[in-house]
Amino acid sequence: MIASFLDRKTAAIDTLIAKKQRLIQLLQEKRTALINQAVTKGLDPKVPMKDSGVPWIGRTPQHWGVKLFKRVTSRIEVGIAEAATHAYADQGVPIVRSANVRTNYIDLSDMAYIQRWFAEKNSSKYLHAGDILTVRTGANAGMTAVLPEELDHAQCFTLLIATPDSQQFPPFYSYYINSSFAQSFFAVEGWGSAQVNLSVPILQTLPIVEPPYKEQQEIVSFIQKSTGMIDKIVSKNKQTIKKLQEYRQSLITAAVTGKIDIREEVAA
Repeated sequence: MIASFLDRKTAAIDTLIAKKQRLIQLLQEKRTALINQAVTKGLDPKVPMKDSGVPWIGRTPQHWGVKLFKRVTSRIEVGIAEAATHAYADQGVPIVRSANVRTNYIDLSDMAYIQRWFAEKNSSKYLHAGDILTVRTGANAGMTAVLPEELDHAQCFTLLIATPDSQQFPPFYSYYINSSFAQSFFAVEGWGSAQVNLSVPILQTLPIVEPPYKEQQEIVSFIQKSTGMIDKIVSKNKQTIKKLQEYRQSLITAAVTGKIDIREEVAA
């Protein structure tokens, strides 16, 4: 009796959870497609287009440039690569690690610090607000974010550092590097058998598009507004799934311990 009751109830809950999970998947696919479209085609569907010359980018607005990433940056290099554990401190110069880099933002919740003498020893690698940081190796290789103002003059550990030229808008290139197009490039060009590893030359030779500065800003604003709405819907659905999973477990516990009377349910 209990088994029959639970089979029926949990099946209904599982069906609802599956629908929510499918909705989240579709929303995430829409989010990815929206970013891919914006960073390679722009926002005006009527603008004249041209062949970019890069197969995986396809056609781009006629007035956009197409070049290698190194052509829009003043430096691309690797952050501190030597062992730094001996220089860690409770306070000092912030050091950004791979774990702090998320898709298009830096997670400040678990920052590490190094002693100032060690940071000064690597003074050529100081970071500046607006620098673009890319994870070089590991499961998140290619993940990219822009350094925020509060981390100006910080250091980073084994990340790829790109300093865009003054006429470039860093968040645009962060979105571009995190797009499916750039990530596909990294998957092909990266080295290593177990996991992708990226190098300075690989990032330097990443083909990129170059809209005018104002258009870069407009694209970023559009992406942030549009994905913000999608992210809210995804978050709400994830919360609903969590509550349904908790309800499922509590229902099972209550049924097998006799805390609910299932006789009327079974009779119905």
